[in-house]
Amino acid sequence: MIQGATKRRTATKRRPSWRTGLQGAALTALLASAVAGWPAAGARVQAAESARLELRPDVWFEVVELRRLSEKGIVGLEFAVANQSSETTSLAELGMSDNEARVTDIRLIDFQGGKDYWIGSTGGNCLCSTFTDGAPVPPGERREFWAWFGAPPAGVAKLAVFVPGVPPMFDVPLAK
Repeated sequence: MIQGATKRRTATKRRPSWRTGLQGAALTALLASAVAGWPAAGARVQAAESARLELRPDVWFEVVELRRLSEKGIVGLEFAVANQSSETTSLAELGMSDNEARVTDIRLIDFQGGKDYWIGSTGGNCLCSTFTDGAPVPPGERREFWAWFGAPPAGVAKLAVFVPGVPPMFDVPLAK
């Protein structure tokens, strides 16, 4: 513990920063070595061009589109959850909805710039898909959602997409 610091718990969720003093390749190498040891049961990432990540056996997270909206200063993420399993799942069950009413905890990461981007909000409202049912995805179905994030600097062409519980999806192209 740091001298003079006190240990305290709060009800608010801290959002970590990637500003660790490491930049670019050093940060990427550090995260890659950490990710290699993650116990992500069945998590597989397909080729970057298809932008699919298996969240659990036969349940996939798919990036439909990651687009920079320069005139608004934001990045829009459209994604889908495709359930090819035999049981219903939901965003809440997958850790992507904290209160079963909105998308949460998905991040965009710019490893070159050493920064991560959280889903935006305005006036206390999430700039994302909202729902009243926990966002179930029945077996054999695919459901699409969206979220808006702050935009990285103009030169950034690829971002990593982080979904809770599995390693990030690296090098997702940022469309203009």
